[in-house]
Amino acid sequence: MKKRMSRILSILLVSALVVSTGSVVQAEDVEEPAAEVQLADETEEPVAEEPTAAEPEVVAEPEVEIDALSAEGAEILDSVDISSLSRDLSAQAQVVKNIPVKMAPTGSETLTENELGGVVYNSYDDVKSDRRFGYSQSFTVPSNGVLDFAVGIAEIEGTNTVYFGVYKDANLTQEVEEDFVTGKGSTKERYIAIPSAGTYYLGVKSVGTSSSLAAVGVVAGAIFYNGADRAISNGQTIAVGQKKAQTNYFQFKAPYTGYLQTAGDSSASSYKVTLCNSSKKALSGANYLSYNPTYGVTKGKTYYIKVVSSVNTKGAYTFKVTSKKITEKSGKKKSKAVTVKKKKTKKGTIQAGSAQDDWYKFKLTKSQKVKISLTTGSNDALKVIVYKGGKKIGTRTIYRNSKGYVRSLGKWPKGTYYIQMKRANKKSSGYYTLKWQ
Repeated sequence: MKKRMSRILSILLVSALVVSTGSVVQAEDVEEPAAEVQLADETEEPVAEEPTAAEPEVVAEPEVEIDALSAEGAEILDSVDISSLSRDLSAQAQVVKNIPVKMAPTGSETLTENELGGVVYNSYDDVKSDRRFGYSQSFTVPSNGVLDFAVGIAEIEGTNTVYFGVYKDANLTQEVEEDFVTGKGSTKERYIAIPSAGTYYLGVKSVGTSSSLAAVGVVAGAIFYNGADRAISNGQTIAVGQKKAQTNYFQFKAPYTGYLQTAGDSSASSYKVTLCNSSKKALSGANYLSYNPTYGVTKGKTYYIKVVSSVNTKGAYTFKVTSKKITEKSGKKKSKAVTVKKKKTKKGTIQAGSAQDDWYKFKLTKSQKVKISLTTGSNDALKVIVYKGGKKIGTRTIYRNSKGYVRSLGKWPKGTYYIQMKRANKKSSGYYTLKWQ
């Protein structure tokens, strides 16, 4: 992940600082509106003859841009004179700019310098015993998810630590999650699991003493990643807020009869994916997302893509689906097999949840060597069987997104040959291309 939220620390807070005493100052509610994946080859040993292994193709990997603030090279409030801060106990903390909470539906969103918030607050001798002072700001989210909250200390005096986090109350006493950052110029990021939709409070606070003025200036920003189930459309990449293990169902309506392929970023490579029907009943087995599981789907049908995730230190992952149309002309039984001409390619799908096989045939007018080449995309495995009349003469199982072939050992005699394409097991589906020469 190359882009960094850290550019926020290049902001200079140059306003005169008016300060607050031993209370938490609350701000108003702030809300901000919220390639085709290539197939990697994998080849298994054929029954007829060993194929030449194909070079694996590169699988496009989207990334979630949720990296932390960085103080490196930052200019931080170098124009502020803390010693001139007011000791007026009736003054309010100064909000140079509200801390943004930016929605990140795709995972490519970042906070620019102009979007960052800046707050200064201080405390002097007052009647509160806990010496706690700070700033809170309400925000509302539409679902459970993860908030990436990053804070940098621009200036600090009279204390050395800023506590920050998400809270259930404006006084910052009921924490959802809290962390701390220490020392001028220091920055820190925390991925905070938001349990449900609702209103919460961003907070920054410190603890002063009764004998001297304590003052703090911070810059901060936050990005929210939706962690809820939702609909996903063809070619769409979504960011999924996810810190702890969880299970999601993403609804997909097939725009074509063809195939559906899933992909995720590197943080989701070990997550398990299952294709389900409209009632969320499994049509496939569970496969690692890193394999880019591919399924045969029917136009107009609604499917659910179940993703079972594990602990994620990055706080979110990206997920993408790609659907392509496959125009198929095949026979649905051997007696209705469709003729394949030499060197001509046929395409077809094995539909998820269906036991329907596809049949083709070709005719040799003389004895000759034959090679049947195949490319498949599946969640598990597709199988090709070749017959001479009623006798099985070759078979091949091709796993996931791969290439392979069945080839004659010597010459096959003249006559009619049949090709059967089928799922290798009842949880497999996908698409294929084939040709013979």
